[in-house]
Amino acid sequence: GWSLIFYSAAVFGFIWSIIWILFYTNSPRNHRFISTQEKEYILQNNQQQLSNSNKNDFHAPWRAIFTSPACWALFIIHTCNNWGTYTFLTSTPKYMDEVLKFNIKSVCKRMHKQFI
Repeated sequence: GWSLIFYSAAVFGFIWSIIWILFYTNSPRNHRFISTQEKEYILQNNQQQLSNSNKNDFHAPWRAIFTSPACWALFIIHTCNNWGTYTFLTSTPKYMDEVLKFNIKSVCKRMHKQFI
């Protein structure tokens, strides 16, 4: 039924968190799934980048960023995603009331108790 969307989101979130816990580390030194050669390569290149960079010389290329098609695609996608999400969030109570015939007041009374 209609609740499947909420259960599937919870299941996918749980699966993703398990994968994240298994694979995430703070440093390549601690990663279980990369070889010693890969670790040395990553750490060596990271050290070179840190020694070659001077934070005072960095200037963000704002014009290039804001005129980039990839950046605009991201802006548009983010805007559409937010519009869909907030439309869903604000329309769900009306849908539950008019289509599913839930008594919104009783549902709200029950739901707010879990946050007290």
